[in-house]
Amino acid sequence: MAKRRIFILLLLMMLVAACSGNQSAGKTADEGAIKPGQPNSAEANIEEGAPQVIDPLGKYDPPIEVTTVRATNDTFKFIEGESLEDNIVYELYEEDIGIKWKNIWSVGGDNNKYTEKLNLSIASKNLPDIFQVDIGQLKELVDGGLVEDMTPYFEQYASQQVKEAFGYADGLGLRMGTFDGNLYGLPNTRDAAGNLNLLWVRQDWLDNLDLELPKTADEVIAVAEAFANNDPDGDQKKNTYGIMASFMMFDGYGLGSLDALAAAYGAYPGKWIKGEEGLVYGSVQPEMKKVLEIGRELYAMGALDKEFAIKGGGETTADVVAGKIGMYYAPFWSPAWPLNQMIEKEPDAKWTPLLAPPGPSGEMKVPAGHFTTNWMVVRKGFEHPEALVKAINYWYDLSMTGGSRNEKYSELRQNEYKDVDINSYTPVYSEKPNKNDLFVDEILKALKDGDTSGLSISGLKTYDKIKAGGVDGWVEQKIWTESAPLIREYKEIVTDEFYGAPTETMGLTKTALDKLTNDTFTKMIMGDKSVEEFDDFVAQWHKIGGDKMTLEVNEWASSR
Repeated sequence: MAKRRIFILLLLMMLVAACSGNQSAGKTADEGAIKPGQPNSAEANIEEGAPQVIDPLGKYDPPIEVTTVRATNDTFKFIEGESLEDNIVYELYEEDIGIKWKNIWSVGGDNNKYTEKLNLSIASKNLPDIFQVDIGQLKELVDGGLVEDMTPYFEQYASQQVKEAFGYADGLGLRMGTFDGNLYGLPNTRDAAGNLNLLWVRQDWLDNLDLELPKTADEVIAVAEAFANNDPDGDQKKNTYGIMASFMMFDGYGLGSLDALAAAYGAYPGKWIKGEEGLVYGSVQPEMKKVLEIGRELYAMGALDKEFAIKGGGETTADVVAGKIGMYYAPFWSPAWPLNQMIEKEPDAKWTPLLAPPGPSGEMKVPAGHFTTNWMVVRKGFEHPEALVKAINYWYDLSMTGGSRNEKYSELRQNEYKDVDINSYTPVYSEKPNKNDLFVDEILKALKDGDTSGLSISGLKTYDKIKAGGVDGWVEQKIWTESAPLIREYKEIVTDEFYGAPTETMGLTKTALDKLTNDTFTKMIMGDKSVEEFDDFVAQWHKIGGDKMTLEVNEWASSR
C-alpha cells in the first residue's frame, strides 16, 4: 500500500511541476540539501518529470532545528565545557548533516522517570519533534494520530547499512513498530547475542571432583548436587552452592536466570509461545510442571541457596565473587562482570562457558529476549519527518566500522574523548544486532594473523588488552575467543511471540497474575506447596484473567 501511495503522490507532483514550469525550490536532492519548506522524502520535488536521486546523508542547508527529550544516568560523563545540550556529537550532527538538536527536557536516574515524564507530555500533546518511546507509548501515539507514518521515509531515505541492520531476524524490529501495515516506530536495535545465556561452570571444581563437563541438563543437575555436597573447593566446609538462582529463577533471561534449564525440558516461562491453537503462556503449560519438580529437587539436595527467594541479582552475583557458586547461566559477557571481580580475588579459579545443555530430547531451543525494546518516532506535523531516518543513517556512518566518517569519530574517541562515552550523546542510538558476532571475527583474525592493521579502534584496544594479560586481558580473551564465538552455534532460538502493547486485561490483572505465579512457583520449589497442585494453579490463573488475556493476545496476533 505504501508503494502505491508513493506512486500516486509522484504522479500528482509531476503534474504540479509541469504546470509550474519545473521551478526548483532549493538545492537538488543529489546535492544533499533540503531547505525548510521543501516537500520531504516521498514528496520530494521532481525535476523535468523524473524523481530526484535522494542522498541518505544529504546535509540540510541551512541547518534545521530538531527538538528531542533525553534520559540520562550515571554513565553520562562530559569533558570540561560540554554538556548534554552542547557536546561533540551534537556539534558533528550540525556540522556534517545540518541537524541541530535541541533538548526540550532531560531526566536522570532510571528509565521509569523518563517514561513517567514522557507520559505527561503525551497526555498534554506537548511533544518534541523526534523522541524515543516504549511499545505502550508507541501504540498510544499511533491510536491518537500523534506520530508520523514513517513508511515512505524509511523506504526512500534509509541507507543500505541501516536497512540491513533493521532487517535483522526478518525485520522483527520494524515489524514491532508497524501498525495496520504502516511503520511508525524505527527500532533502537541492540546486540542480539547478549540476550542468550550460556552455562558457566567452575572447571577447577570439576577437576577437584574428577567430574566431566555436563553434556545434558540431567548432568547439570548431577554436577550441581556434587558441587553442593562434595566440598569442591576443598576447605572442609559445606559452604558452596551447585547453581545460582534468584527470586525470579525461571521467569526472565540474563545473568542468573534458569530459563535455559527450563527450556531444556521444553518450558518457556514468562513467554508467549506457539501452541496447537494459537499463542499460549509458557508459565502455565504442562512442561512447566516437570521444571518445577527439578527446581524442587535442586532445592532439596542443597544445590540452591536456601534464601534464593529473597535474593536479587546483585546478591547472587556477590556469591559468585565470593567463590560460593559452581555454575550459573549468563550471557557471553559474564567475564566482564562478575567474573572479573572473582578472578581478582581468586586468580587460580577456572571457568568454562558451554552451550546450554539440552534435555532428554537432545534438542535445545534457547530462550532469548528481544533485541529492541524502544523505538524512535516523529511528531505528527513535523516539517521534516525524513530527518529521523537521516539522523540514524548519519549515526551508522559515523560510529560503525566501514562508515565514511568513522575514522574521524574513532580518533576523537581514542584521544580527546577517551575518558568519556560519547556514544551515549546521540539521541538516536542504535547498533547492529549482530555487532558482537562481527567483532568476534575481527578479533580472531587479528590474533591468528598477528596483524592489527584491519582492527577498529575498539578492536585494537581489545587486542592490546589480550596481549598485555592480567585480569583485563583474561576478561577480553575469555569473551572474544571462548564465550562469544559459542553463541553462533545456537541453531534455534525462542523469543516472546507477543511484542505488542499491554492488552486491556494485562493492564488490569497482569500484576496479580505475576504475583500468583511467582508465589506459587517459589512455594513449590521450597516444598511449602506440592508440585502436584500445579493444575490447580493453572486453573486459577485462567480464572482470574489468564483466559481473557490469552484471547486478547491471540486477537493481536491475528491482526498482525
